[in-house]
Amino acid sequence: MDEADLVKTDGRHIYVISGEKVIIAKVYPGDQAEIISEININGSPSELLINNNILIIFGQEIGKATDKMFINKYDLSNPKKPVLLQNITCNGYYVTSRMIEKNVYAIVNAPVWQYKSGIMGGEKIVLPQIANNGQSLNISPADIHYFNQPDYSYQYTLVLSINLDDQSNSLSQKIFLTGASHNTYASQNNLYLTGPKTPDYAVHLGTLFNDLPNILPGDLAVKVRSFKIPVVLRAKNLNNWQGQLSLMLMAPQETRN
Repeated sequence: MDEADLVKTDGRHIYVISGEKVIIAKVYPGDQAEIISEININGSPSELLINNNILIIFGQEIGKATDKMFINKYDLSNPKKPVLLQNITCNGYYVTSRMIEKNVYAIVNAPVWQYKSGIMGGEKIVLPQIANNGQSLNISPADIHYFNQPDYSYQYTLVLSINLDDQSNSLSQKIFLTGASHNTYASQNNLYLTGPKTPDYAVHLGTLFNDLPNILPGDLAVKVRSFKIPVVLRAKNLNNWQGQLSLMLMAPQETRN
C-alpha cells in the first residue's frame, strides 16, 4: 500500500512537483545525477504515485469556469520521454489517494449545488461530471449511493479507480452522497472516510413522535398524536425511569433588537 506525495522515487530516479510541472531527475549513481525530463501540466499538480514504469499525477485544472480535478497516467519506459496514457477529469476537488498493489483509488469531493451569482433562485442540483480520455461518462441519479442519515450539508464523495496493468485505460467509479469528509484511512480491503457529524435533532424528534403512538397506551397515544411542536432546536434529555418516559426539550428563544 502506498500514499501519494509531492516527491516520489523508484530508487534510480526522483520525481518532484515544482509549480505547474513535474521534474524527473536521475539520482543514482550519484556522480551521474541530472535532470533528464520535465512534464508540463496544464493545471496545478498536487501529488504523485509511482509504480514500476507508471507515473500517476493528481491535481486541479486552472483557468476553467468550474473547478475540476485531474488524474494523468504516464508511461515511463523511457523516463526521458514520458508518454501520457490516460487523462481523467472530474468536477470538484482532489482530496487524497491510495495505491493498493496495482489499483489506484482517488478520493474526490464534488458540489451538489451549482450557484449563479446575481440570479434569484439561480442554484441547481448538478450531477458529477467525469471524463476519461475526453469521453464523458453518463452519470444518472441511480448511480449515486446514499446513507439513510440526515445531515446539515451534502456533497458528492467519489472514489475513482484505475488499474495500472489495464492497457485499455478504463475507469471505475463509485459515487456517494455524504456530508463533509476530511480524513481517509485504508486497509488492504477497505477505504474509510471520516468527518464531523452532528445529528439533525428536529428530524430525529419528528421520527420519535411519529413512533410514540404505536408504543403508548390508547389514551396517551391520542394525546401524543394531537401534540404539535412548531420548532424544535434541540433535545436536551430523554430518560426512561421506572417505566416513565420523559423528554426535556429546549424551546427557541425569541430575540429582539
